[in-house]
Amino acid sequence: MLNKRTARTTHDELQASGASRYEIGVFYRAALSQQIWASQREMADALGVSTSGVSRFLALANIPVEVVEALGSPNDLTARVGELLLGALKLSGKSTLVRRAIDAKRLGYKETNELIEYIVSDRIPQQNVGKIRVRLARDKKSLRVELPQLLRLVPHLSRLEEWLSASITSFEVSMLSQVAVSAMLTREARKSKPDGIVRSAESRRP
Repeated sequence: MLNKRTARTTHDELQASGASRYEIGVFYRAALSQQIWASQREMADALGVSTSGVSRFLALANIPVEVVEALGSPNDLTARVGELLLGALKLSGKSTLVRRAIDAKRLGYKETNELIEYIVSDRIPQQNVGKIRVRLARDKKSLRVELPQLLRLVPHLSRLEEWLSASITSFEVSMLSQVAVSAMLTREARKSKPDGIVRSAESRRP
């Protein structure tokens, strides 16, 4: 149970630890709900912060916890992101926003811009695959694959492994087929070459 002394101590610890706006807003809401201070202005004066700051942080605390979890961390709840989410919360309601956040997390969206587009605008994000690089590892026995959006694939590593195995096998079969065709053509060319040499030599005789 908070009292004015413990509330001040907790507030100082939150600020010293670099707590997010959302986490501080949740603390402000708890202090007011427990009637540690009678108003936002009284709390702001007691904690040495501005009334407008208290108001902004309290607004962020209204964002459902499911939405914050979908973002990955309260620290990702910047002023801009918070403003967008609060607007969507007012327009669409809590249940709709929570449903979109749960769906976004289940679908594997990781980037903040993608999450916000899906949760706030209810649109499918246009994802940029980016350039994939494959390099030979230092041990000369394995390959290193560099992906710009690796986090998207982490929940699907087992499927990715199966796909890579099948794709590499198919690629190797294709390469072996090409080698076999090239060897066959070279062999045929070699068989026909002696006759051509003989005719060429005869044509040069006086």
